[in-house]
Amino acid sequence: MTNEELKDLIDGLNQNVKMDRFLLRPIGGNVEFAYVWEEDPSSTQGSYLSAVKFYFIRDNEGKYVGAVNVLENSISGKVCGLHLFTLEEHRRQGFMKNALQDHILPHLMRDGSVSLWTTTNDDYSTPDAKILLEKVGFKVEGKDPHHKETTIYRFSRENLKNEFKEDEVHDRILSDEVLEQLKTMARVANNLLTYIGESLSQAYGESCKIGQLRNDLCNAEELIDNVHWAKKTKSYHQQKNTHHEVKQI
Repeated sequence: MTNEELKDLIDGLNQNVKMDRFLLRPIGGNVEFAYVWEEDPSSTQGSYLSAVKFYFIRDNEGKYVGAVNVLENSISGKVCGLHLFTLEEHRRQGFMKNALQDHILPHLMRDGSVSLWTTTNDDYSTPDAKILLEKVGFKVEGKDPHHKETTIYRFSRENLKNEFKEDEVHDRILSDEVLEQLKTMARVANNLLTYIGESLSQAYGESCKIGQLRNDLCNAEELIDNVHWAKKTKSYHQQKNTHHEVKQI
């Protein structure tokens, strides 16, 4: 993505535009991990849609000021680059540096990865971007042999400021309205798979392998409810315990 496209995403978040494209999860501090779709994933345009991974950074007033586009290898799924962008008026204030060190890099390496890789390009990467990478612990590995204008950087696990802890993240509780939308989407998907399976069966006189997917989707509504109520119960008990501790003090 270009810097202009990243700026448009940040502006859209700040203006609450096309929020159906964003799935956001706070991971600590002022940082949110996100899946972003080019279009509303519930649309029926017939094109294959896939989400792109991002991190979005807020300032102390809650305004979105920065974004990190996570680039992944299409075959291995491993992170192969980070595109960093901060709104011009919020640069050199530590937002990106602190977010990378405290939350983003630990979150990216929560699977036990030993290294992370990214690149800069002499034609369009700014000197500030290169300085920032080195400040947070990336080391220059050398030039890309196939693209001499590209410098390869490596971040080692030993340079992590801290480890990411999932249990310290506070879950959001989805509204009943959103839950119903998710369950409706599961029913629609099940109906479509049923139609596809029966169409193939009627045309070719044999059963197809879509049945297992249909069975999984039949259980999706129950799974959605179970996950929701488990989280809601956990949140209730956490609040109750916190209230009890405050009372004891």
